[in-house]
Amino acid sequence: MKKILALILAALMVLTMFACAAKTEPAKEAEQTTTTEPAEETTPEETAPAAEETTEEPAVGGTISVFATSYTDAKLEVFQEIINDFMAETGVQVDLITPGSEGEAQLKTMMASNSLPDVWMTHGWSLLRYSEYLKVVNDQPWFDTIDKDSLAGVMADENGNFYALGMSMSISGLIYNKDALDKAGVYPNSIRTWDDFDAACEKLVAAGITPLAIGGSVGGNLAGLLGSVSPTFWTDEGAKYDLGDSLKDGTFDFDTYATELYEYLATWMKKGYINEDVLTLDAAGAQQMLGSGEAAFMVRGTDNITVARQYYPCLLYTSDAADE
Repeated sequence: MKKILALILAALMVLTMFACAAKTEPAKEAEQTTTTEPAEETTPEETAPAAEETTEEPAVGGTISVFATSYTDAKLEVFQEIINDFMAETGVQVDLITPGSEGEAQLKTMMASNSLPDVWMTHGWSLLRYSEYLKVVNDQPWFDTIDKDSLAGVMADENGNFYALGMSMSISGLIYNKDALDKAGVYPNSIRTWDDFDAACEKLVAAGITPLAIGGSVGGNLAGLLGSVSPTFWTDEGAKYDLGDSLKDGTFDFDTYATELYEYLATWMKKGYINEDVLTLDAAGAQQMLGSGEAAFMVRGTDNITVARQYYPCLLYTSDAADE
């Protein structure tokens, strides 16, 4: 049975969440006016039977815009079903906007023109960017049901205010396909340094397996690789280039610090460690490479495991697979 495991090299939490714009007010119920005509005096014989009184709960009505940047394919289908049920139950019309990879850029433009959607999806680290436009949600009835202590470091401001409801959580690290590693004779728990990783990649190339799948047509995937690799490259114990002291004493050179990392990653391309179509392959393509075993590694969030399993349902994810 195929197995995919996430080997955490950098505990970088990425939250996907929905934020509600503060400028949006609940749709107001239509005002009801009743015109009462003076009743004519009637005799008991002329009085008609009273109609049975019925009370219908008025629909809420109105329209809200929902900007869903992270949902595609199967996730988007499920999300649309939820929206359809909501519209049928409330009478509220939902305009669903799915901008794809350009979502954050579009949100910045909307923010500048004060035309943000009513509800939108974003990342935990970007909440402070939008907080002045958002409604504090601490007073919502569902607020006490979330794990506030775990999320506060990413989602709350200095006053403990939350501005969004967390939708998903992901840990960035080195994700691998165990079957692919087995074919190349690579034991995942033996990879402790970047030199170990290089040695594993050499075995994978010799076995005809692409070591690392990257969907570089989306800029965020390349940036995510750099973001995940950087801490282990410069500051972790046994880092390839130990720059921790310079960060502490203020001598760290922010203009040239990435040179060594870029040069190191360039050697991966030259040695065939990365898929040749890295600049044209999208995220779904990289996930399929990982799931099928065509590639052995991805350096991304654990949410990619879930997506890979959509393409290859027989894949398993287990926290102790490496020990089997």
